[in-house]
Amino acid sequence: MYLLMDNDEVMGRREFFRKSFSFFAERSAEKTEGGIKGHSLIRPPGAVDEAEFLLLCTKCDDCMNACPHGSIKKTGRKSGFEVNTPVIIPSEKPCYLCDDFPCIKACKTKALVPVVDKREVRMGKAYIDLTLCYNGGEDSGKMYPLCVLKCPLSGEAISTEDSRPVVDHEKCVGCGVCENACLAINNQVAVRVRR
Repeated sequence: MYLLMDNDEVMGRREFFRKSFSFFAERSAEKTEGGIKGHSLIRPPGAVDEAEFLLLCTKCDDCMNACPHGSIKKTGRKSGFEVNTPVIIPSEKPCYLCDDFPCIKACKTKALVPVVDKREVRMGKAYIDLTLCYNGGEDSGKMYPLCVLKCPLSGEAISTEDSRPVVDHEKCVGCGVCENACLAINNQVAVRVRR
């Protein structure tokens, strides 16, 4: 089946759905700003781009069942993602970047594709609000930032400058361990992972 577009462009059904899903995924991401109620929502490691992911993911739960940490959850109606698709909510349980990526191995539809090294994972990027961070103000340095201490790529993806945590967005894989570990002022979270 082919669809005729306004400018007489002929588009296959698969391409039509890919572009449509991509459009709605982008709008959804803009609306939720990476999550709801302060939560970040990210796809599991190895996820292809969102439009293709929605075409390939069968909502089979294989990746979720394969995760040894229980990090992968199903989305609900108010998540900003298609319902019952796999996501990671770093504030609840981050991705621990398993050496063998059992979630990727479990995915038969190639919605999650293999990565050679954990440094190649691209789930999102961590952003730090230094106004909420214990190490962000004049009193910085009183405690070593847990986000830096816990990061599986500590010293690469996140490090300290003048006792303040700094994220290298070129190296951050978006696993969410920093967000999960964050102890910020007034029980807030100073680190959020965004897609």
